[in-house]
Amino acid sequence: MTIGLLISFTVLRVVLLLRCLSDLGSTAPLTLVIGFLQDLQVVALFALFGLAFQALTGRIRQRIPDKVAVGARTFFTFIAWFFILFFAVCEFNFWSEFESRFNFIAVDYLIYTTEVVQNILQSFPVATILSCLAFVSLAITFFIQPKINAWAKNKISSQSRVRLGLTFTLILAASAVPVLSPETFAIKPAAKEVSSNGWKSLISAFFNNELSYTRFYKTLPEDQVEKLMQHPELAGHINQMVGSAFQRQQKLNVVLVVMESMSRKFLSTFGNPQNLTPNLDQLYKEGLSFSQVYATGTRTVRGLEAVDLSVPPTPGQSILRRPGFENLYSLGAYLDEAGYESQFLYGGYALFDNMGAFFAANHHRIIDRTDLKSTQIQFENAWGVCDEDMFRVAIEEADRITKTGRPFFQMIMTTSNHRPYTYPQHID
Repeated sequence: MTIGLLISFTVLRVVLLLRCLSDLGSTAPLTLVIGFLQDLQVVALFALFGLAFQALTGRIRQRIPDKVAVGARTFFTFIAWFFILFFAVCEFNFWSEFESRFNFIAVDYLIYTTEVVQNILQSFPVATILSCLAFVSLAITFFIQPKINAWAKNKISSQSRVRLGLTFTLILAASAVPVLSPETFAIKPAAKEVSSNGWKSLISAFFNNELSYTRFYKTLPEDQVEKLMQHPELAGHINQMVGSAFQRQQKLNVVLVVMESMSRKFLSTFGNPQNLTPNLDQLYKEGLSFSQVYATGTRTVRGLEAVDLSVPPTPGQSILRRPGFENLYSLGAYLDEAGYESQFLYGGYALFDNMGAFFAANHHRIIDRTDLKSTQIQFENAWGVCDEDMFRVAIEEADRITKTGRPFFQMIMTTSNHRPYTYPQHID
C-alpha cells in the first residue's frame, strides 16, 4: 500500500503541475523534489503504523483461519485503494475550484453537509465516478496487489522489515527537517501549493482553521500603506463623500443585489466577447461604476461582510462567523437610524455561514427559503430557490413596505450563478 500511496501522490502532483506549468516556470523541478519529500513523510508515517500493527497483531492473526484472513485482507485492501483514489479525485476537484490544496475552506464545507452534499450530487455524475473508482480499486486489489504482496513476501525477510522500518523512520525524520519544507524556499505560491501534500494540508487545516493571508490576499509593504493613509488628499476626499451623503435629505428606496460568483471576466464591458450580460453592460453605461473595487476574500461570506460593514480583508474567519458579530455599524444600522426598513433576502437557508444570525443581529429582517410558501417556488436546487422566484418575493415585499409610507433597503443575495448552475427552463 505504501508504494501505491506514493504513486497516487506523485501522479496527482504531476497533473496539478501540468495545469499551472506556466505559473511555475523554472521552479517546476524544485517543486517536484520538495513535493516528493513531503509525500515521503506521509508514506513513511503510514508504513510505520502498518509495521507496528503487524507486530502487535502477529499472534492474533496466526489464530485466524486462512480463508477468513484472506477475505479480510482483500476487503480492507479494496477499501484502502478506494479511499486513496477517492481522496485524489476530491483533491483534484477542490484544486479546480480554488487552485489550492485542501485548506480551511474544505473544513468549513464539512460543517454544512446538506448544501454541500446536494451541490456535489447535482454538479457531478457521482454514481459514475464512484462506480469507476470501485472498478479500478477492485482491479488493483485482485490483479496488482497480490503480485506486490508475493514479491514482498519472497524478497523482504524479518530482518529486512526491521531495516525497512528504520529506513522509513529516517525518511520521516529527514523530511520533517525545516530546511526541506516549502516555506524555506522563496518559490511562487503555485509552487508551494503543488509541492504540498493533500493529506497533510487537510489535517493542518482541521487543527489550525486559518488561511495564509499573504497567499490569498494582495498586500503592500507596511511603510507604503502608512504613507498612503497619511496622504492629505485621501482624507479630504473621504470627508467630502461622507459629508455629502449626510446632507442629502431625499430618502430613496435602495435595492442592493449581491450576485454570487460574479466576475468582471463575464462582462462585455471588460472584454468578454460572448455578450453574456447585456443588461449589466447597459447599466454600466447608464449608471455609476466603481472601477477600483476589489474582492475581499475567497468566499461569498467575505463579500457580504465587506458590503454590509465596509471592512477590508481580514485574516482568518469571516466576521459573520466570529464571536461579537452583533450590533455592528452596518448598512442596516445606518439606514435603520434614517427610518428605513432593512431586509436581507436569500433564496437558500440563511443558517448557512451564519448569515441569518449576523444580519438579524445587525438591523436586517431575514427572508430566506424557510419563509417561502410552496406557491412562491417554481424551481430550486442545492442552494435554494432560483433567483427569479426570490426577486418576485422581493418585489412583493417592496410593494408591502411602500404602502406603509416607509423607505426600504433590500440586500438580495443570489444563488443561481453557483455550481451546479441549474436553472428553470421557463418562468411564468
